[in-house]
Amino acid sequence: MHPLRIHEYMLQGPVEHVLESQQPEEQHGFRSNRRLEEHLLTAALVIEKTLAANVPLWIVRLELSKAFDRVSWAALREVLRQLGVSDHLIWTLHRLYRDQEGQILGDWARSQAFPINAGVRQGCVLSPVLFTAVLEWAMRAWKVRISHFGFDLGDGLRPLIDLRFADDILSFAKSAGEAKLQLDALVDELAKVGLVLNAAKTVVMTTEAQPP
Repeated sequence: MHPLRIHEYMLQGPVEHVLESQQPEEQHGFRSNRRLEEHLLTAALVIEKTLAANVPLWIVRLELSKAFDRVSWAALREVLRQLGVSDHLIWTLHRLYRDQEGQILGDWARSQAFPINAGVRQGCVLSPVLFTAVLEWAMRAWKVRISHFGFDLGDGLRPLIDLRFADDILSFAKSAGEAKLQLDALVDELAKVGLVLNAAKTVVMTTEAQPP
């Protein structure tokens, strides 16, 4: 095994131990003992309950564009610091990521080397937990801005606004206007950490009757 891979595996335990404790129940991607089917069941129950109560429901299905490639390194360092990762581990991760270069290989030639200044490493065991940490940080800021929205399911938990399947997100709202406000705020907060929504794959669904 390459020495870099051994180093990454050595860092995985202490980094994951800190960051996993910061993940909310809304995120079921890249986490042990979590199943994406559970979120699908939750979404089905929300639809069932809102229909029974005659409450309009708007669901926006969102996907992040090239999520792993866009994570801001500056944002990543700050997120790790704020979430409790030690300065030594942050410095070690910074050493792994700095001075990266890439090339594009064709059938007959290769491009000149170019610097890589964003993103988490594809295939690295640390990448999923680093990505979800940055996403969670953006989502926390988003929820502060829309704290008066959400569905109270009567389960003693905070109102439901979103469910996350790694880099796919379901956002729940009670009206088209509320869904738009939530989406605008989310776009702003994601941009602060380098993440962008894939507009072409955004899907809006509603139980509210619409004109032809």
